[in-house]
Amino acid sequence: MSVTAEVTGVWPVALPTAVVRLEPAALPGDVNPPATPAEVQDSFLAVPWSQLAVIVLIVAALLVFRWLRRRRAAPSPVAGEQKVKVPA
Repeated sequence: MSVTAEVTGVWPVALPTAVVRLEPAALPGDVNPPATPAEVQDSFLAVPWSQLAVIVLIVAALLVFRWLRRRRAAPSPVAGEQKVKVPA
C-alpha cells in the first residue's frame, strides 16, 4: 500500500528529513485491540531548481562581465600598423 501526500509552504533544501507517525484507532465494536503506533524517519534529496537557476545565471553574468572587461583592457593595434607574416 502506498500513500502520497503533498506538503505546501516548505522550501526544498538539499537534504531534508521527514517523519511520519501512524497511530491506529479502534473502531466501536472492535474485538481486537488496536495495533501499536509506528514512526518512520527518512531523508531525501530535494533540488531547489529555482535557486539553482538563479545561481547559474549570476555565475554566467560574472563570467561574461569578466570576459568583456579583459577584452576591453587588451591592447588595441595602433592605427596604420599592420601585422605582416614573415616566412620562417
